[in-house]
This record gives sequence, structure tokens and C-alpha cells, in this order.
Amino acid sequence: MEKAFSELNLCLESLNQFLSQKYDPLEHYEIIDLLQRIYELLAATGNNLIINISPSKIYCLHCYNEIPIKEIDSSIHLSCNPYHCFCSTHCFRRHALLCTDSKLIDLDYVRCPACLTSIDISHTCDAFDGNLPQIYEEYKKEQIATFKCLICLTNYEIEEGITLDCDHRCNQKLKCPLCPQPISSTPLNIKFL
Repeated sequence: MEKAFSELNLCLESLNQFLSQKYDPLEHYEIIDLLQRIYELLAATGNNLIINISPSKIYCLHCYNEIPIKEIDSSIHLSCNPYHCFCSTHCFRRHALLCTDSKLIDLDYVRCPACLTSIDISHTCDAFDGNLPQIYEEYKKEQIATFKCLICLTNYEIEEGITLDCDHRCNQKLKCPLCPQPISSTPLNIKFL
């Protein structure tokens, strides 16, 4: 019991120091842990404490700008904590882009910067006005390996081509420029004049 009182005294001293200093925007989350520990120690010693905390200001988790109390309802709140929020859709989008290296492909990497809880994919999709499937398809198209056929000078996907013995590629659907006969896909049958 004496150990609990000793730790409680240390926690109360820390709380006093914390409240008497000016602190960084994200440090106010530490006070919640400290108050939780004080609550647990008081309960262990047979005492009760009811704590109601409401911050006087909240900071955007991306740009760290202060969100005035009257604008808190219009900010984007995360489900992990009611005080984890972004001041605007713009800040949330920028955060999602930073987390995914501007690709928005692996949305599991989009996490709350304060507690690292994964942000629900539907929340991210809503922030991009539901355009994530379109963004993903555009990215996939960019990632498909292509080659430029040196005969018809057109870009094709690798699967649409054949590789010759000399390691050059050409479109496997080529037709003879003089007649409608297709060129055989066997590399040995292709001859350049």
C-alpha cells in the first residue's frame, strides 16, 4: 500500500509539473495516460476519483494548426480517439498520400499519426470522394510492363509480344505489310529485309 502511495505522489508531482509548463501540441495525450495511472493508483488505495477532461483546443495531426473549439465539429475525427483529428479534408488527403508514398495503393499504411491505429479504408476512400478505385486502376496501368515494337512503332504490353532469338521484341499480332497474312509467332520465321 505504501508503494502505491509513493507512486501516486510521484504521479501527482509529474501532473503538477506538466500543468505548469507550456507543452507541445501532441504532448497533451501524455496527460491522459498520467491521469489514468493516478486513477488506477487511487482505486488501488480504496479512493475514488472522477475525471472529466475536455481540451480547450485541439491540433490538426497533419499541419499542427490549432482547431478552434467552434470548428471542432467540422474537422475530420478518427475513430481511434475523439481528439485525434485533421482540420480539413486537404490535410487528411496529404497525410494519406504521405503514408502511401503518393500512390494510395496499400491503404493499411494509412495510420493515425498520434497512436498509429490503422485508419479505416472507407474513411480514406470518402476523403478522396470515392475515387480510390479509379486511382488504383490508373496506377495498375502505369505498372504494366510494355515494350515499343520497332516494326510498327507502337507500345504494347509484354504479353502481346514475342521475343526473337536476338532478344528484340515485336507485336505477335503483326500482319504482313504487303498482304493480310499474319506473321508467324515462331521467331525463326520472321525475317527482316
